[in-house]
Amino acid sequence: MEYAVIINAVNIATQEEKKFYFSGGKGFTSSPSSVPANTFFDPRLASPYTARRDLFDKSTTYGVISNGGGSISLQNIDGHIDEIVIDYAINGREIEIYTTDIVQGDGSPSKQFPDDYVLVHRAIANKAVANDKEVIIELSDKVKILDNPLLQNKYLGNNSLPSGTEGLEDDLKDRRKPRLYGKVFNIAPYYVNTSRLIYQVSDKPCTVSAVYSRGIAWASEGNYTAFADLQNDALEPNQSKYKVYSGVEGTFFRLGSIPDGTLTCDAETAEKKASELIKQVALDAGLLSTELSTSDFTTMSAIAYQCGVWVTEDRTALDVITELASAIGAYVSFDYQGVLRIGRLEVPSAESISFYKDQYMTFSLESTSDTDEGIPAKKLTLNYAKNYTVQEDLDGTAATTERVSFSKLEYRKVVKENSLSSTLYKDAPEIEINTCLIDNSDAVLECERRLDQLQQRRLHVISVRVNREVFDSIDINSGVKLYHDRFGLENGKIFCCIGITYNFLINEMTLRLWG
Repeated sequence: MEYAVIINAVNIATQEEKKFYFSGGKGFTSSPSSVPANTFFDPRLASPYTARRDLFDKSTTYGVISNGGGSISLQNIDGHIDEIVIDYAINGREIEIYTTDIVQGDGSPSKQFPDDYVLVHRAIANKAVANDKEVIIELSDKVKILDNPLLQNKYLGNNSLPSGTEGLEDDLKDRRKPRLYGKVFNIAPYYVNTSRLIYQVSDKPCTVSAVYSRGIAWASEGNYTAFADLQNDALEPNQSKYKVYSGVEGTFFRLGSIPDGTLTCDAETAEKKASELIKQVALDAGLLSTELSTSDFTTMSAIAYQCGVWVTEDRTALDVITELASAIGAYVSFDYQGVLRIGRLEVPSAESISFYKDQYMTFSLESTSDTDEGIPAKKLTLNYAKNYTVQEDLDGTAATTERVSFSKLEYRKVVKENSLSSTLYKDAPEIEINTCLIDNSDAVLECERRLDQLQQRRLHVISVRVNREVFDSIDINSGVKLYHDRFGLENGKIFCCIGITYNFLINEMTLRLWG
């Protein structure tokens, strides 16, 4: 196998963009018909690519979405590429890694680029470090793009009371404006105008379904038709009532009188399905629609569980996506071509590739790295319907009993048990997971499914030689059929690939297979 790498950079002094081209072996010049044409790929790859990617974090089967890392090593004894470290910025820019197993008659690699090469990964550069022998490019999975604050709109703090919806310098200035995805309960909206009693729920349109003061529901007097109407005193709502404005400026409501204690509200967006909310978060974070797998999101939209997240302060897009994905047991990951994929962790019914004992170099059985140490769970508690403002100052006389009960607890709970696990395993764990699910019926279904999943606690780990068939057939969440003359694998069994470690220096991939 031979490799080629393209590094995107920008000159620090001139801010001009530049691409660096490197290869292994003896190097080559691309043909006149290639893209790029007539370009020399400098043979400096000492270590073409080493990295690890996981479905979730480090061999786990639920939880935080993985942000994989890796590196590329470039020979630099002559100092010819010192400029990458000194003169160029590469942080946050894309790096492409290609490979080929096609050779010419003289044994040299094919010069047709990229036709005879296959893209094996798109990564994001973190930084370049150097010594007197090499330049090492530290890489992240493309998920790194999502690991930045999602909310970019901030309050100006320039109200000239009684006018304004930007808060004051000593309260809201430079705080990030909140945003709603899905359906949420009992949030404490931002007090953006203390003179006209105006509150903001989201910096995007949504519906305010209820407003409460100390748990007592206030009556709605409908909606404002224009943003300016929100501050028109002639349209002020009556005492203990509210009016809502929702538009491109965001979603606000105005009160007709000062609330007696903690003010909260329930709100929702038109879309509540987790997969569609994840798509919207990804787009809001700056991804293009072409970077999302349309087929994956269409498939996942069949899971109609309702979810909701109210985003405030410095939460990252990755954090919000993780919360939404975790609610339905989904993973979100960029594939090796840089497309955002979404799916659900389930033992696949069909394989994309099979491996027999003589095809893999090493084999081992390992426990997952979940917090339960790989022992099948005997009980799962799934928390749902989050209360964003746990309250003690409730009006127990005027507020309904249902509202008082709801507002005192952060979550509702669904509990499912597996009696067989409890009998077989003395240390079988009890697991509790917080979710942003909304409805009890959805939480019951997901809790049952997830508890069954938690009985699969073992990984089969194999290492295989790299070739084009492997690259074309395996990625995160692929189905892999494994044969072995032991461990009940004599007739083969299909597993889900939940992790891959690449080591192109020795042309090897290590697969972590769950099922």
